[in-house]
Amino acid sequence: IMPNAVKDSKKIMDWIKENIPKATVNIMGQYMPYFKARDYPEINRPLEREEYEEVLKYAKGIGINIL
Repeated sequence: IMPNAVKDSKKIMDWIKENIPKATVNIMGQYMPYFKARDYPEINRPLEREEYEEVLKYAKGIGINIL
C-alpha cells in the first residue's frame, strides 16, 4: 500500500477478488519514502497506520485470503 492510495488499493483488492478469487494476498504496510520520493509530495511520507488498517479491513471484508 502506498501513501494516499487507499481508494486505489481497494480497487486492486476488488480486481483480485473478481479475477483471482482463490489468491492469497500479502498486504504490506512497510513503504518508506527514500531516494527521489521527496520529489513527489503524494508519496513523500510513510504510510499511516490508518491507511494500512483500512485496506486490510476492506480486503478481509470482501473475502480475500490474507497472508
